[in-house]
Amino acid sequence: MYLNRFHLTRMPFEVSPDPAFYYASTMHRLALSMLEYAIVAGSELCLVTGEVGSGKTTLVQCLLSRTLGAQTTIGVVSNTHRVFGDLLDLILGAYRIEDDGGSAAKYRRLLAFVDEERRAGRRAVLIVDEAQNLSVDDLEAIRILTNVNVGGRKALQIMLVGQPELRARLKEPSLRQLVQRIPVDVDLKSLTRKDVGCYVVHRLRMCGGDGALFSPAAIDAIARYSRGVPRVINLLCDLALVFAYAEHAPAVTDSIVDDVVREKGAEGLFWHRDESAAIREPS
Repeated sequence: MYLNRFHLTRMPFEVSPDPAFYYASTMHRLALSMLEYAIVAGSELCLVTGEVGSGKTTLVQCLLSRTLGAQTTIGVVSNTHRVFGDLLDLILGAYRIEDDGGSAAKYRRLLAFVDEERRAGRRAVLIVDEAQNLSVDDLEAIRILTNVNVGGRKALQIMLVGQPELRARLKEPSLRQLVQRIPVDVDLKSLTRKDVGCYVVHRLRMCGGDGALFSPAAIDAIARYSRGVPRVINLLCDLALVFAYAEHAPAVTDSIVDDVVREKGAEGLFWHRDESAAIREPS
């Protein structure tokens, strides 16, 4: 709709995760380095948490595209909600393992698969997204799965990715053995005001656009309303471009951003953030 007007080659602010648009803020560079270390070092468990829309999935996709090669077999459980099946079935599905037996038979088949990979010189890497939906029993089952890593053999590595509720659940006393096996722990925070500006410019330039398409005051407004959450930044920026197109404006201003939040808040599709609240700044 607005691509030709603003000389863009593609949509710069789509909400769905896309590693091609990965923005390497200081926080994200550190997080990616820690996860790369976890995979290379053979850490049997690692944890990635962050608020909704903080970029967890994009970070993991970047990790997969950069680090893992022929020596790894990747399985991804993308949704842990019970409506999609129990955890063991989801793990078997992630590795395309077919087994119609009972739970015990399925567990033995999974262990056999991991051992087959080890004998072939490969490690099985399991990524469990939306892990905040896992029950305490599920998390304990994850710990038991890591028992295949004995005698220095790193046959199975598991990455738990989820919202802050996952971190809270791991504080359950019954899960202390699991927590003790997590050497790498990443918690994604919101972007700073400076990073919000760099993030917006980065995505615009990835699409052939001009970084000056958003005024500094517009960036301030986006940072304030979004609280530095990438997915909300994308939503605001996309709608702001639509509004600017409709108003025949040459660039996005803070008043246009205010209009977006005001209108979408009135429709119940967005929320009006407290303008007095500041986003996180570097210490």
